[in-house]
Amino acid sequence: MSDSRLPAVGWGDIVGAGAYAIQQRGIAKVTLEDLASELDVDPAAVTYWFGSVGQVLEAVMEIRMNWFLDEARARMSAHESQRERMREFLELSAADHDAINWIELWRHAARDESAREARQTMADAHRRTLAGIIRAGQRTGEFGAAASPDKVALILDSLIIGYSVTATLKDSEVDPNSMHDTLLDIAGQLLSVDFTSRDA
Repeated sequence: MSDSRLPAVGWGDIVGAGAYAIQQRGIAKVTLEDLASELDVDPAAVTYWFGSVGQVLEAVMEIRMNWFLDEARARMSAHESQRERMREFLELSAADHDAINWIELWRHAARDESAREARQTMADAHRRTLAGIIRAGQRTGEFGAAASPDKVALILDSLIIGYSVTATLKDSEVDPNSMHDTLLDIAGQLLSVDFTSRDA
């Protein structure tokens, strides 16, 4: 027997609808009532799961970040070399450069404490992964020992964000290929390693 207290729509359905709506119209032009209408459910079924569109966006981007990190780890696991693991991470960063909803989250975070905390948590996870690769590479002697892992991770994270934004905005001088090449070039300079050749 069905339980009438349960909402007529699931958490994931709302997140999916929210990701598309926010990407198309921006968070300022999307309401929970809009999402309910698009899902053909009563607004109460949406507010059961989320109290604001900002919370929907936070969930969207948490899923996006978790996908990215899971995919990066899967690709990196195919290599023992930390140099190749860093290459995989930066190549995926360039390929996954669409920052439309990230831009929406960053703009929302400027005035919303919950969004600000969510953004920081995701940024920390991204930087920790980078720093972990760097520390491992320094232990194996593949990367220069003088570089600070946390500082280099912050620099690379900032470069990824900057290039993603300009690529998303269709800047005439930035595309995924130039983003990829520049990330490898800067990482090579910071870590005293040559990324121009691949390990056998």
